[in-house]
Amino acid sequence: MPFSSKRIFLEDTSLVARPGVLMDDIKERMSLLMDDIKERMVAQLSHLVIKVRNIKEDEHCVIPMGALFQCYLKELLGLAVQLGWCTHRLDIWWQGLWLLLQLLPMQ
Repeated sequence: MPFSSKRIFLEDTSLVARPGVLMDDIKERMSLLMDDIKERMVAQLSHLVIKVRNIKEDEHCVIPMGALFQCYLKELLGLAVQLGWCTHRLDIWWQGLWLLLQLLPMQ
């Protein structure tokens, strides 16, 4: 996306599949791969006759993919609602459990 005639925004997206990778492993791999990724992007731009003079800013993010236990927890919550087990207090407990499980590393 061009900001001006000499400045552009470039984004590269890498998609992955299951099984999930532990966050520590992702951070380690990303630190090793960032230079390689930059070199590949510069090579892709030079192939398009775009010369990279400098990089103002770079960032990367990891968006974790869904884990299997999320489906089971949703089904269990639906069952609890149907059986009338969910009160306001229990609903707050379920929400806390849901957040806790989302923060756990995938294995």
